[in-house]
Amino acid sequence: MGLLDEAREKANCYISPKDFLCFMSYKLGEPIQEIVSFLLYNNFDELVNEYYIDRHYRIYSCNDIDRKYKTSTLFHEIAKDGFLDYMMFCNSFYDDCLEDDDADLDFYEPIEIDFYYSLEELQKIGFLKKLNLPLEKGRTLDYSVTGDDMVTAKEPKDGIRTFKLIDTNVVSEAERAKQEQSIIDEYGENSQAHNFHKLITMASRGKLPQQKTGFKSDKQIINELQEQVAQLTTYHNKAQDKVAELENRLAQAKTEIVDKSANDEPTHHKSVGSMQALVTTLIKMAEYDKEHLADPYGELNKLIQAKAEALGLSVKKDFIAKWLKKADEVL
Repeated sequence: MGLLDEAREKANCYISPKDFLCFMSYKLGEPIQEIVSFLLYNNFDELVNEYYIDRHYRIYSCNDIDRKYKTSTLFHEIAKDGFLDYMMFCNSFYDDCLEDDDADLDFYEPIEIDFYYSLEELQKIGFLKKLNLPLEKGRTLDYSVTGDDMVTAKEPKDGIRTFKLIDTNVVSEAERAKQEQSIIDEYGENSQAHNFHKLITMASRGKLPQQKTGFKSDKQIINELQEQVAQLTTYHNKAQDKVAELENRLAQAKTEIVDKSANDEPTHHKSVGSMQALVTTLIKMAEYDKEHLADPYGELNKLIQAKAEALGLSVKKDFIAKWLKKADEVL
């Protein structure tokens, strides 16, 4: 008898969560996701103890080495999308080959399945005992898990156990092209059905534009919205300050206009330009005796005065006559 045979024999009395779940799925013909739900329904995570076995076959409980229990978290993670998807995520995470760690970690929590259950204790749990399953056999088989979380098992070859994850949802390029051509034949190349097919194809290859940055967590979305609210508040305050400034300038301009004498000639270039345009237009449109241009009481002068007042200008009649004369000189 070898020195470690007794230690190995004791370690063989324990089963890993993967073997435990796969064996139950295989024997009961239920997907692993359903097995997990069944176990959680029966509070398995509260009833079972977890153990750790080191490379020297020494066995520890969580309390012995001050570790947190993992079963509850593991089962809830598996229940999200199924065993296969979660195992593939964990494999990618621990192999350090995730394309976007942050995006995946917002959805999944990686759990290292490095603990075991006691076979003796499992058989004492009431609802498991009723199933009458030879759970000790579960740690000796090869398992294959398909995309629908169903498990097949067989005896290992040459005593070497294997564990396979088979994504049966993958469609070959030839099959995908055949599906696409069928949709084009029935609905047209640029139809909604064809565009939807292309969208699904891109999603299955991880090439959707929005997936380049990954999905945002609730916390990220809330932070971004808070930043936008702060920016809008700043813009609103600045706009109010600008409006107040313009209102002050308008009030000041009105005061200056009221205080300004009506006899003053308009000297601002915009006022002068307005009068020039007004006088020039009136002279072109009206037929009159040029000898009366300087008459401050002529009908044309009154017309010009009315137009000037409509522009907000207040001038004397002799000033209008002077402008008429100047305009006539340049025509």
